[in-house]
Amino acid sequence: MSVMKKINALIIIVLMVFGFTNTVQACDNSSFSLLNMTDLGGGQYEFTVEFCAGGGIGGAENGTGTWGINAVGATSFDVYPSTLTSPQTGAVYGADASFYYGSSYLVYDMISYPGTGFGADWWTTTAGGWGAAGSYCVQFTFVTTGMPTQLIMMGAEGAGVGVAPYGCNGLPEMEINFGMVADAGPSVNVCLGSSTTLTATGTGGTAPYSYLWSNGATTATNTVSPTANITYTVTVTDALGNTDTDDVPVYVNTPAVANAGVDKTITKGYGPSCVTLYGSATGMSAPYTYSWSTGGTGSNITVCPATTTTYTLTVSDYYGCTSTDNVTVTVKDVRCGPMLNKVYVCKNGTTKCITTGQVPSHLLSGWVVGACWMKLDEFVAESENPIAIFPNPASQNAEIVFVMEEDATAEIEIYNLSGQKYPLQNNMINGMGGQEITHEINVNELPAGIYQVFVTTSYGQVLTEKLAVVR
Repeated sequence: MSVMKKINALIIIVLMVFGFTNTVQACDNSSFSLLNMTDLGGGQYEFTVEFCAGGGIGGAENGTGTWGINAVGATSFDVYPSTLTSPQTGAVYGADASFYYGSSYLVYDMISYPGTGFGADWWTTTAGGWGAAGSYCVQFTFVTTGMPTQLIMMGAEGAGVGVAPYGCNGLPEMEINFGMVADAGPSVNVCLGSSTTLTATGTGGTAPYSYLWSNGATTATNTVSPTANITYTVTVTDALGNTDTDDVPVYVNTPAVANAGVDKTITKGYGPSCVTLYGSATGMSAPYTYSWSTGGTGSNITVCPATTTTYTLTVSDYYGCTSTDNVTVTVKDVRCGPMLNKVYVCKNGTTKCITTGQVPSHLLSGWVVGACWMKLDEFVAESENPIAIFPNPASQNAEIVFVMEEDATAEIEIYNLSGQKYPLQNNMINGMGGQEITHEINVNELPAGIYQVFVTTSYGQVLTEKLAVVR
């Protein structure tokens, strides 16, 4: 039998037995009371109530077979006992918060008959007859999402409850009224340095409502940027001057510290052309997600830049808070020679241009890859370039100034950036070691552009500098 059919049948039975007399008052000795209410935060509220179903002045025939609670307002039942047992009869009632009128109703319907006979052993009566005068009470706890403005006891027939317009619905002893209720909204997590908007509501009072937050805001919405954990309080006042307050905690989360790793160097012309960057994060809100400016999403990425590039790592924590860090990969072009098929090495301020096959043995002897002026290793490379060109840019003549380590001859060569060599007159020099040598070259016939000037000594020292020619 469906619930509504059962209800209608029970109502007919009551009307047939009692007619239209007031011999039995259905709500005698019945009550619905609030024992405790707790704001759990996050928009949830816990209620402990007591339901006492009376037997009427002479008892109520057949007791109550179906009863429940209507939570009035924008609310729903989330946690509640799955069954309740009559303290008088032992009849077991099962709960349902959806099949009746929707989630704002918590309905208990009898599912177990310990005794015998139709209608026997319902909430307050035994053997289907008249119950004893008095009431039989049960206490239970449930949780709602959203604060109701009223809790109304409802039921099928007799013994203190009824379905409107029958029974006791609408009578004060079967209602719990909360009046106007302020709701500051659920707790919030916010990232340090960010803002969040709190939204308050008022229900159960007489509109319009006014709002006053503990930080002075006077609207329902309140945008805050706290720097530490804090609880905000809102006071809601209705048109009649009734007030209520509610709190909302805001938890401030410090973003994790992103670490993109140490800067790295690629020597173009010798060694690997790619490097691996190792990202990490430290903080209190793992797990973390990683995002690189390259589009990579792992903590570690491999990059192969053609030129010096700075990469950005963004770390997001559990709460969506982010922090960034940068790492630079420096690309040093250590190629040399007319065909750029050799490699610069440096030791004690001396730069050589050698074949790649000669590099390993030089490294074992204390040389480092790259010209000295590139400062690839600041502990062994000199801070000044041992060659200079004046003026630079030049249009007619330019002076090349340099120092050789020992007595030797030197050859001056000039190439454009495409590797094309231009002939120079008087390009051979004899010099003494340790003395500054100045040599003039004529660039009058060179097209405007950037050139690389090489000074190569007879003992293998190579000095180089760029020269700009203008017209």
